[in-house]
Amino acid sequence: MRDVPVRTRCWSPCYRHPSHVPSSMRKIVCAGLVLLAIVWPFASPSGEPDPGDSQASDTTEHSGGHSGPGEPDPLLLLLRDPAVHVELDLTAHQAADLMRLVDRVDQPLWRLRDRPTAEVAEEVQQHLQVAEDGLLGILDEGQRERLAQLRWQAKGFRALLDPDLQRRLGLADSQAGRIARLLERTARALAAERSRSGAGREDRIKQIRAQERAQVLKLLSAPQRRELAACLGKEFDFSRLRCLYARAPEFAGITAWLNGEPLKMADLQGRVVVLHFWAYG
Repeated sequence: MRDVPVRTRCWSPCYRHPSHVPSSMRKIVCAGLVLLAIVWPFASPSGEPDPGDSQASDTTEHSGGHSGPGEPDPLLLLLRDPAVHVELDLTAHQAADLMRLVDRVDQPLWRLRDRPTAEVAEEVQQHLQVAEDGLLGILDEGQRERLAQLRWQAKGFRALLDPDLQRRLGLADSQAGRIARLLERTARALAAERSRSGAGREDRIKQIRAQERAQVLKLLSAPQRRELAACLGKEFDFSRLRCLYARAPEFAGITAWLNGEPLKMADLQGRVVVLHFWAYG
């Protein structure tokens, strides 16, 4: 269910005989009903696409596919969203092809969701490459260029880790290395700050982001800063993104359905679904 929020409530998986379960609940709950439509929860998108803006880069946290120190790749998040489809001026046929491509990549990524990032990084990148290769047959050159701009905007300064952007800016190896180390330090500082609680945390995070911005821009020459602005293109309002996640995988491996006919994901489209986990002791 791509555009419908799923509300879940879980009960303790203690012993409960089927006769003790209300019939209305048994009709809702089918054996093995697992609707994990959310692959990785991420922060609400908002803010400006300025490469130094914290909100633009925070838009894509935990969206799947890592692109830099502590920051996921926003590609699939962007491809799923109708606002991006409008921005790219997709035809209905292109949008349908695009969503089929996203579904094909989402499912194997979904199965990697609980494994350590370092362990799955190479496999994640392989799946993202499948998406990038598929885009060549769906989007025209202008649409691919605009998508690249949105992807860089969403990454914030971590876009400077992209070899293609580094080439366009003419970054020297020494510059790229210093920027990478700076971003890594910032990622560690942000992770440490986010693990803390208490008053003033958001202000400290903003201060860390501001320091990062000043230090990164200092490492770029004036022509490189102008070229960076040109590469990012027209600013995109990331508050328009709807936080869409991967489609829930289809039911599979169920040998018997209780109190009702077999269901498909399409049967639950637009409906609130309650997950009830229980087991025999």
